Amino acid sequence: MTSSVLNWLSLTVEEFARWGWQQRIGWPDPLSSSAVGQFELPLEEILGETPSPVTQRSRGEERLLESVADVLWRPAYSAFAIRGEAGRGETYSVAVVGAEEAILLVVTADQVRISRVEPTAIAESLVAQLPKVLAAPTIRMEVAAQTASLLAGGFERNAPQRTLRSAMSSAGIPDVVANRLLAPESAVLATGTLAAMSYETDPPRLGTRSASWTEMADGGMVSSLGRGGEVIWEPMSPAVMIRVVADTMASLGSR
Repeated sequence: MTSSVLNWLSLTVEEFARWGWQQRIGWPDPLSSSAVGQFELPLEEILGETPSPVTQRSRGEERLLESVADVLWRPAYSAFAIRGEAGRGETYSVAVVGAEEAILLVVTADQVRISRVEPTAIAESLVAQLPKVLAAPTIRMEVAAQTASLLAGGFERNAPQRTLRSAMSSAGIPDVVANRLLAPESAVLATGTLAAMSYETDPPRLGTRSASWTEMADGGMVSSLGRGGEVIWEPMSPAVMIRVVADTMASLGSR
């Protein structure tokens, strides 16, 4: 996997949230759900009763933040990965593209890392922010949209595991895949979502293709949507994730 070299600026969530408030930035989804979007400044500061802290920054840092403001004031589209570990908070890796530049933000519970990114390198740069995970010892498997919908309905109704396993067997899903889909929640170490969003409509529009993944002790497996609505399960790898991110962005259609 290759990606462009990124030069990062690191701020605390409070610093970045305060900067965003000073710039009158409305955090676009999914940033609005991140630690930055949920951070609340003291009411006294918002009302102007107490002054906001003044932070001295280098000219290079100021130029980067100017670029961030330009992009977030008028975002065109984004691609993002949201990963959550069991018992811990979520990490948001969000690439946002504006009229002239693109930025990459990685938001944890207490820190924000910021960099410019080449629009042509978004998929590679986004995937590079995810922890390295072994590929699950499974196979690539594809099922039709109707079959996937029926199985999803069974999971939503909490159908007995024996019923679900029988349905998967009838659909031609091998045990090596079924075992992971039926694994108990306690076996899942982390989960994630990959998607893309266009801001050229109100409300913003998600791409028609997205993906999710699960990480277990023996590795990760990705579940993604194909062009025809089919569901694809396959072992998680950087190459697979890069392809999936590219597919989610392409599904936004004309930009």
